[in-house]
Amino acid sequence: DLLAMLFLHELSHVLAFSNSLFYYFQGITDPTVVKVVNGLPRILLQTPKVLEYARGHFGCPSLTGVELENQGGSGSSGSHWEARIMLGDYMISTDYPENVVSDISLAVFEDSGWYNVNYYTGGLFKTGKGEGCNFLQLTCIDTETKKSRFPMDFCHSTYDEVCTPGMLCRGECFYTSTISSSFLDQYKYFGNNSVGGFEPTDFCPVAYFSRSCHDDNNFCFQTNLSTSGTIRYFQARCYKVKSCDKNTFTYTVEITNSDSITCSDATSQKTSNLGSYNGVLVCPPYWRICGGENLCNDPFECARAKIKTQM
Repeated sequence: DLLAMLFLHELSHVLAFSNSLFYYFQGITDPTVVKVVNGLPRILLQTPKVLEYARGHFGCPSLTGVELENQGGSGSSGSHWEARIMLGDYMISTDYPENVVSDISLAVFEDSGWYNVNYYTGGLFKTGKGEGCNFLQLTCIDTETKKSRFPMDFCHSTYDEVCTPGMLCRGECFYTSTISSSFLDQYKYFGNNSVGGFEPTDFCPVAYFSRSCHDDNNFCFQTNLSTSGTIRYFQARCYKVKSCDKNTFTYTVEITNSDSITCSDATSQKTSNLGSYNGVLVCPPYWRICGGENLCNDPFECARAKIKTQM
């Protein structure tokens, strides 16, 4: 599947997703616009369908475009999404453990005027979903408190064990010293000339891979559940999601073969009542786990699940 996604990425560049092609899109005279975001000029793609789907995804009706990558050479800058706001989408310029197709990326193909698009993606792209315009316009870290403004997307401590934005993988917070020439003053969120996060995300600290939760509807959850009698610090763990109920906006998380916890829509901590377990499970909002019509956690698995429902 990794090779398949890589092939899809490169094919997308050839078919439509390239700054050398945007200006040939049918009926569109100004596909991009330059805006200042967080003190730096950015190139934003502002084609109609991209705007429509991005406004819905981020929950920002006033969105005027989606940022394109501003780092790297000609092979990266301008022909990929900005990883800070599109982390996990297959059209960012760097490797990341989450690698899924978003409606926003598919909208590029429709905007070209050259293709008809099937928008079923499984709802796997979650970065910034519903976070509002602030997610696009403010820094990832509050420079006064040194804390993440958006905890489900960015972290702020090197000791954190966290989930990726789409809850598909778990890892440690990428927060490290850096000497990159790209480390501009606008990226020094911690007031330190050498401390930052993941370079492709404008040095915002993010969860980076240690283990995939892709298998059999497993998703990543923050928890301190323990059978030892001692409440541990919070860790990222992979648990199977057994079902999603779109009528009540609840989902069921399997902790053991015989024990489960039911989570409701709002982000909350669920105290375990599983007998031998102590602690809590942090329940993300319903849409973070149950984003599509079918419960799935891999782009190709989602496509197969959709085909089965149509047979």
